[in-house]
Amino acid sequence: RSKREGGIDLVVAVLAVQERLMLSASALSFAVPSLRTSAAYAGSPSSVRFVSRTYTPFDPNEKAAYGMGAAEKFSYDPEHAYAYVATERGYISVIDYSAPVASVTSLGVSLGKGLTARDLRLCGESLYVVVGTIGKRTEPGALLAFSRVTRAAPASLAQVWEVGVGPGPDSLLPSPDCKTVAVSNQGKGQCTGGVVCQLIDPEGSVSLVDVATRSSKTVSLG
Repeated sequence: RSKREGGIDLVVAVLAVQERLMLSASALSFAVPSLRTSAAYAGSPSSVRFVSRTYTPFDPNEKAAYGMGAAEKFSYDPEHAYAYVATERGYISVIDYSAPVASVTSLGVSLGKGLTARDLRLCGESLYVVVGTIGKRTEPGALLAFSRVTRAAPASLAQVWEVGVGPGPDSLLPSPDCKTVAVSNQGKGQCTGGVVCQLIDPEGSVSLVDVATRSSKTVSLG
C-alpha cells in the first residue's frame, strides 16, 4: 500500500529473507516518464528504492525470535501511517510509519492462547481479524473487531466485539461500506481416532457478519 509520508511516496511490503520475516518500506521514484502514451499515466512509478526495515516478533513470549509465520497477514492504514501485522501464533504488531526511514514497532496485542490469525483487514474505524484454533481446521472460528489505532490514540488497540463464524476460517473481506464482513471458511478435513481414521470433514462455507447487530449467518457451499 502506498501514500506520501514525510516527502516520500511510501510503499509498505512484507518480505521473507533467510527464513526471517520483515516489513520493508520503499520509496517510489517518478523521475522517468511512463512508457504509456496516455497523459493519464504520466505519473506512473518507475523504480523502487529501499528505505527501512522493521522486524516483528513471532509472539509476545519470544520477542527475539523471528521465523516463518511472523508476518502471516498484513494491512496498512495510509491515513494514519500504521501497519498491522498478524502472526500464526495469534499476535498482532502495530508498526508506526509516520517517519518511513525510522519505522518502529509501536505496540502489540495477543489474541489468546491457542489461537492463530488467519486474516486481517482495516475498514472504516475498525480492524477486523479472523481467528481459528492452531492445528484444528475443523473447529469454528471467530471474527474479532478492534478499534483503529489513530494518531490521537497511538497506544491503543482495544478489542470491541467478537462473533463466531464457520469451521476453519481462512480469509475475510469487508463490504465497501464496512457494514458487512464476509469470512470464507475452508472446513478442511482432519483424521482423528489414532490408528483408525475417523474423518471429520465440515463443508466449506461463507459467514456473513452484520457489523451493526454483531450477528453472523453462515451459508454452506455444499
